[in-house]
Amino acid sequence: PTEFEIACCRNSIETDIATTRPKVVVVLGEIALNWLFEGQRTQEFFKWRGVFFPITIGLFNTWAYCVFHPNTILKNKKVSSYGKSYKSDYDYLFESDFKKLFSQVKKLPEYIPVQQPLDNVFFTEGLKSDRELEKALEI
Repeated sequence: PTEFEIACCRNSIETDIATTRPKVVVVLGEIALNWLFEGQRTQEFFKWRGVFFPITIGLFNTWAYCVFHPNTILKNKKVSSYGKSYKSDYDYLFESDFKKLFSQVKKLPEYIPVQQPLDNVFFTEGLKSDRELEKALEI
């Protein structure tokens, strides 16, 4: 969707979430993640995939959980030279993410404090350098 289309749907999506009060909002892909953060810098989708984090939508506090968009899974299907499709790495990650979601959803606490999801989140480049270690130790 375009930015205009996303903006047009924001109010109705927020109303639906506030009305249904889900325990977890499953975020399907990078576009949905960026919608959730309303233009804040989200870094990379892969850093959020498979992680529960608190969100506030309107006045409603809940948990969010990122998984790949199903279209990503379909685009990365592997097909043999005989035309038979088989699971890709994305299929296994998608299944693993949903198994984790369903196994942990009942363990999540009900009360979620109001906060900005990117506050107190620190990203490192994953380099084995003293600079990265110093950044982490400063926190």
